[in-house]
Amino acid sequence: MSTLAGTVKIAGDIDFYEESGLSGLDPTNYIIVVFIHDVGFNGASTGGGYGSSTPWSEKELELIQSSDNNDHKEYLHLAGLQIVRFLVTFIASQSIPKYANEQKTGGTILIGWSLVLCSLDALTTEELRDLESYLRTVVYYGD
Repeated sequence: MSTLAGTVKIAGDIDFYEESGLSGLDPTNYIIVVFIHDVGFNGASTGGGYGSSTPWSEKELELIQSSDNNDHKEYLHLAGLQIVRFLVTFIASQSIPKYANEQKTGGTILIGWSLVLCSLDALTTEELRDLESYLRTVVYYGD
C-alpha cells in the first residue's frame, strides 16, 4: 500500500500533486477528493510559469500565445487530457479503493473545470475503464 508521497509522472516529464495523507483513514475504504483549481493565466505567467510546476512545453507556449482561438481550444483540450491522465495514473499507482456502488464506499470525487470532461474522448478504452471503476462523482464548472 502506498503512502501517497512523492510525484506521479505522466506524459513525459510532467509531475504534480499535493495530498494530505492517509492518517486516520481505513486504507480499504476511503474517498479521494481531487480539486482542480483555476487554470486561468495571463501573458505574464507564460514568461515565468507557476513556481515549482512543470514548465510549459514549446508547443504549449505556441498554443497559448497564439492569436487563433482554435489554438487556444487545442491547448485547453491538451491541458484537460493531462489532468485526466494524471488522475488515472495517480489512482492506479496509489492503490485507491475502487468505488463500490451498492455499499457507497471508496472511489474518487473530482471537482474542477469542464475542460477535464471535454478531454475524455481522447482516452484509450483502458484509461476510460480504469477511470470509470473509480470515479464516484464529478462536480464541474462550465460555461
